[in-house]
Parts: sequence; structure tokens; C-alpha cells
Amino acid sequence: MKIFFLQILTSCLFVSISFAQIVRSPLSNHYTGAVTYSKSFADVFSFSGNQAALGNLKNGSAGLYGEKRFNLKALSNYHGVIGVPLRNAGVGLNMYYSGGEDFNETQAGLAYGMLLSNNVSIGTQINFNQVRISGYGSACTVNFELGALFALSDKVIMGLHVYNPAGGKFGKNKHEKFASIYKAGVGYEASDKFFVSAEIAKEENLPVNVNAAMQYNFNKHFLARGGVSSATANYFVGVGILWSAMRLDIISSYHQQLGFSPSLMMVFNFSETATK
Repeated sequence: MKIFFLQILTSCLFVSISFAQIVRSPLSNHYTGAVTYSKSFADVFSFSGNQAALGNLKNGSAGLYGEKRFNLKALSNYHGVIGVPLRNAGVGLNMYYSGGEDFNETQAGLAYGMLLSNNVSIGTQINFNQVRISGYGSACTVNFELGALFALSDKVIMGLHVYNPAGGKFGKNKHEKFASIYKAGVGYEASDKFFVSAEIAKEENLPVNVNAAMQYNFNKHFLARGGVSSATANYFVGVGILWSAMRLDIISSYHQQLGFSPSLMMVFNFSETATK
């Protein structure tokens, strides 16, 4: 395992100091964005998958997510969000941290989403990114993302999203860059208890990836969520416990070669507003 970690770290160092493109997805996990294409099942993390979801935000909320990827501390991921509803709109703060002491990435994003009509919402987010490598210093850049959601019926929502369409170059000679990612997805609320979604994502210089997810609400206190990402053959499953204005999800994802990644997610709902 130590040899494997050293190989990962060496690869990160090589890519970061060479004149090559850094190909990387946003640091969010597929679990947090599983209910992006929904109104009834959506939570505060939904806007991290598509900022247009802020247009449908009904309650002020905050969320925290932590993942120990492949049980390696140096590959841990942390994700925090805050969403505040406005009249027919919403604003959000999106914060990520990934990595360890020797190599890490940080992102802070300010998002805004609004309803154009009962069936259409749009959103955008501006991100400040920093990549830091011990012994080599750090580099920063700013990029943005755009999203739209379309309610095709009371039960079906379709969405489009683009991350970093303009490049987001950084480094001493501006030769490194974050990848551009294009996504299209659809969600279906089969009932007030069951939701299923599918998403196609194309990341620059990588094959097409298909993400599928489902959620079942057993009652108002207990839910289960699961899904798969085809490009990495990564599976995830989680259970959520809800009480009062809080929710705790216990999650595990599995990669066939690299093993399990335990995670926790917490959501805090503030008092419902009357601005919608």
C-alpha cells in the first residue's frame, strides 16, 4: 500500500510540474449529486452538481461531506456547502478540499441560480482554485461553470451542465489547465418515495462516463441511496437517518482494484423561508 501511495504522489508531482494538462473532475463525489435532477428529493448538495438547482431551493441549508478515499488519509476529500433561498432564486457557497500535506487541491465557489419559469431554471458558479505541492509551491486560477434544469413533467427533470468551458489555465507559464466537463442527465420521480437518475458526462481527453443513481425513502426518518459510475466501475451505497432538522448519511463506495472508501455526510436545514 505504501508503494501504491508513492506511485500516486509521484504521478501528481510529474503532471503538475510538466507542461501537460491536468485532467481532473470537480472534487465532489457522485453520491452528493445523486438527486440533482429532482425537486422533491433534492437537498442542499444538489446545486454542486448543477447550479440551476438553487432556483428551486426552499430552505436555507448547510452540508458537510467527508471521504477517506481508498482508506488513505492523503487521498481524503472534504466538501462543504451553504445554500440560501431568495425570491425565485438562491445563492450558494461551495467549498472543496482534497489531498494531504504533500499534495492538495482547494476550491471555493460562489453560485447563483434562478427560476426563469415554473419549468426552467438556470445557474452559474465562479470558482477560485489552488493546487499546492510541497517543495514546489502553489498555483491558482479562476474558472466558472454553467447549468440549466428543465421540468419536462411533474415527474421528469432534465439537465445540462458545463464545467470550465474556458480553460482555467494556471502555473508559471500557464501551460497547465483543469479539464472541461460536459454533462447531460435526467431524473424520474417514480413516486413520493422512489427516485432514479442517469447522467452522461464527457471529461476532456477521457472516455464518456455514465453515472446512475437511485434513492428510496422508507419513511420520513430513513432513506437509502445507491449508484454506479461506469468509467471507474465505482459503486456506492448509503443510508440516511433524519431527525428534526438534521440528517446523517453513512456511505461506502467500492472500486474493484482499489477497494472501499468510507464517507459521512451531514445536512442541516434552517427554518423554512416564505420568500418562495
